[in-house]
Amino acid sequence: MIIIEYLSSILKNHTLLVIVAGIIGSFLVTSQSLPFIIYFSKIKNLTAKVDERSSHSSNIPNIGGLGIIAGIYIITLSLSFFILDYKDSKLVIALFISLLILLFIGFKDDMLGLSARAKLLTEICTAAGFIILTDCRLDNFYGLFGIYEINYYASLFLSIFIFVVTINSYNLIDGIDGLAGGFGIIAMIAFLILSISANNTVAIILCTTIIGSLAGFLRFNLRSDKRKIFMGDTGSLVVGFLISVIVMIILSSKYNSNLYANNTPVLVLSILSFPYIDTLRVMVIRKRIGKRFFEPDKNHIHHKLIGRGKSHKVSSIIILSVYLSSIIFCISLIKLDITIHFFISLIYSVLSLLALVLIFNK
Repeated sequence: MIIIEYLSSILKNHTLLVIVAGIIGSFLVTSQSLPFIIYFSKIKNLTAKVDERSSHSSNIPNIGGLGIIAGIYIITLSLSFFILDYKDSKLVIALFISLLILLFIGFKDDMLGLSARAKLLTEICTAAGFIILTDCRLDNFYGLFGIYEINYYASLFLSIFIFVVTINSYNLIDGIDGLAGGFGIIAMIAFLILSISANNTVAIILCTTIIGSLAGFLRFNLRSDKRKIFMGDTGSLVVGFLISVIVMIILSSKYNSNLYANNTPVLVLSILSFPYIDTLRVMVIRKRIGKRFFEPDKNHIHHKLIGRGKSHKVSSIIILSVYLSSIIFCISLIKLDITIHFFISLIYSVLSLLALVLIFNK
């Protein structure tokens, strides 16, 4: 008991130690679990089959999300035991209940396939359940477009919408090696900085464990040998949900009270700009040519680079570099009026990503 109290005291008073423990711990758990998952996948033939949309030429295990989730679950629960109070612990419990549902749905989709409608309904229900249980939601625009507090029902609808858009846009960029994992790490580092400035312990723990787990996953995702593995819907649904939760924690006035002093909402949108813009662009194309919104195609930005002969790693590096420049550009204008800041940052993000399409389009 004395040892537990001693460790708890150290971790509560040393944020840097929490960050290091979260990243290293989750990295090790994911790295050590993935070799077994790869072996099990091949024995049971749980692999992504090659089809006309595939960017791989052989059957690859596609349940790497299990390893990512293991790292996040184990280390988040361990750190929460030592650090969090009762109120924050309730948020983590509600979060993990939602994640278990999404884990089941993602795994079923990877193994047997699942309709887009069923996945969408699950995303809406888990998001609504989490928001209602925790009251963690976007309840204020903080002056963006001249809007401040919004009523409960508008807040609930908008928050669920953000969950659904974030989960699906993250899922849609998971098309080539390194892209979804690399985006997740960059986004989590940016959110970690915002969480530290707000002194939000739950967000700090989640950001660090996601960073470590995704780094452990990329060790295998970027390989070209028999130990290669994909994230699959098992991982993308859960990570997308976690990103949404961190966004809600950062933007909820219940958890943060210092957002009036800066343009944090614009920074959050900038951090999410790449998957949002790419998804919106693809949806517009599908609507224009008469395809259903959730019907898969090869119109994403990463498909353009692959189509011009770029490797997966090079394509991911190019896209993530442009995406990172959007975040840096947004940060450099932080002192502007929040609405002006939003429009200037949006224009830069859209033009920079569309420039990639123009450059690499056949």
